[in-house]
Amino acid sequence: MAKIALLIGISEYAPGLNSLPGALKDVEAMQRVLQHPEMGAFAESDIKVLKNPERQEMEEEIQALFDDRHRDDLVLLFFSGHGIKDSAGKFYLSSCKTRKTARGELVRPTATSASFVQENQKNSRSRRQVIILDCCFSGAFAEGMLAKDDGSVDLRSQLGSEGGAVLTSSSSIEYSFELHDSELSVYTRYLIEGLETGDADQDRDGFIAIGELHEYAKRKVQEVVPGMKPEIYPSKEGYNIKLAHVPSTDPALRYRREIERLAYLGDITFAHRTVIDSIQAWLSMPLQDDVRMSSTRRKMLNAFSQKLGLSPEVIRNLESESLQPYRDFYKRLESYEQELINYLKREKPLKDSTRRALKELQHALHIPDEHASAAEQRVSKRINGFPYLRMQTIQNLMQFKFPTILTYVFFAVLAFGTSVYLVQIFQFRQESTVNSIDSAESFPSSTTPFPNISDSIPVSPSLAPSGSSIIQSQMRVHKRNGIDQYEIGYKSNPNIARNYYQRAIDEFSQAIKLARPETEDPELYLLRGNAYLSSSDRQHAIQDYTAAINFSTDNTLLAKAYEWRGDAHNALSNKQVAIEDYQSAIKYYGMQSMASDMSNVQNKLQKLQVK
Repeated sequence: MAKIALLIGISEYAPGLNSLPGALKDVEAMQRVLQHPEMGAFAESDIKVLKNPERQEMEEEIQALFDDRHRDDLVLLFFSGHGIKDSAGKFYLSSCKTRKTARGELVRPTATSASFVQENQKNSRSRRQVIILDCCFSGAFAEGMLAKDDGSVDLRSQLGSEGGAVLTSSSSIEYSFELHDSELSVYTRYLIEGLETGDADQDRDGFIAIGELHEYAKRKVQEVVPGMKPEIYPSKEGYNIKLAHVPSTDPALRYRREIERLAYLGDITFAHRTVIDSIQAWLSMPLQDDVRMSSTRRKMLNAFSQKLGLSPEVIRNLESESLQPYRDFYKRLESYEQELINYLKREKPLKDSTRRALKELQHALHIPDEHASAAEQRVSKRINGFPYLRMQTIQNLMQFKFPTILTYVFFAVLAFGTSVYLVQIFQFRQESTVNSIDSAESFPSSTTPFPNISDSIPVSPSLAPSGSSIIQSQMRVHKRNGIDQYEIGYKSNPNIARNYYQRAIDEFSQAIKLARPETEDPELYLLRGNAYLSSSDRQHAIQDYTAAINFSTDNTLLAKAYEWRGDAHNALSNKQVAIEDYQSAIKYYGMQSMASDMSNVQNKLQKLQVK
């Protein structure tokens, strides 16, 4: 199994196209990380670098890249330069001689067409093909940046291969940008950062997959250029191609990055979770900034810190330093929320002038729109549901001249708040148990979570994991916790549901580990697949549904796995594969005489076939 790369950078152009000095630096940086023995581990002789080539040289090397390859070879094509379309909308990679006519039309013989690359891909025996394009398509300009040409092109139809992936710096309707003050283009900069630091390794398995690298670079790019949307176009298992190892780094730095990652995902917060927090919120008392995380996450962090050999004192210092920016953010959010409370108590609905004032405050405090929206929903719900006491009221009560009466008032308020909280919990639990998976809406709405999963999947006693009773008990606890977290996510606001789905994934993953090696439990894979699918991670969902299918002999479980795997493929535009999965689901539903489920899948299949 060989790993071969072709890196092309075009910085110099004929009149009519802007020069891109960062393109050559992009190529050099990519060569460095791919060649590094602790990262890409590509052999130096297997990396070909082209700087400012003409079209013929480019095409000869592209053909050589894909020719004479074995099925398991990893083939990588990286391009940094102008991306251009012709008058018919076809996409081209520029060369140093690429130019346009006086009317702005592309002189085609000076550039390499996407169809040429695609033809060589299809003729190659390699089924692990990765193409990374740091070039533009079309979109808006941003001040202080250089736009890499224009264009509007359906990249998915022109590039892509079985078992491969195409990564682009922007979508088909956007520009790609190069920052004036950056040596590297903004997109390549974060690809390199994710590989060099190891931060792109989201599942912490020691490898960086193409999908993980894309997610990391996309998040970082949009923090700098919000209007820029990097895209990935995977086919089959392309999302999971392992591009590089995670380099060994300072243990303290690795722990700090893990804390920052969890805080970014929302697994570490400073929000209300306890009864006391809820009562404080009801009394308009300030938020507490204590660190909050699930017991599962804390145990995982403890295990990680032990593996790194860090002392408790070092860990406390690292967590305090790493979380300070997030703690500051929650304090700013608290300030915004308190001002929102003051306005909502005086006027409902809010006036336009009040909205403008709140918007100015939001920008001054650097509060993102989604957090501001969630704060308004949270505050409105509390104000509409309960009598509200302000902090000023509490201070007035503290100066009351009859302390005994004050005591009675305080405990009455405390008892009332606790009662309301317990009633809410009871109502929520009651609602959570009545949901059925049969009420699921058809995919692929990425914002519509899948319904309750605990009561819809049959479990055969013969499929329960064997081993000691202690291990079985631990496995069942993790499984039950995962189902509970999923149900909470399903009932939650979409803005926070993802956090609960991730916790469900963590719990199911622990249960799966405990179920091995004696036997595999297909239900656990199906449950985790649902959590992945609800959090829009379709590639991992497909992997789990496939495992459930491979290990299961239960027809109902097989029907569900095929249906939901079909949903995931449908969302990824893998039309033919989705059709095959739906047909298998219909067969197994028919064997179990589940007419309603079978009809639902038939409707999905019909909609897909008429597209």
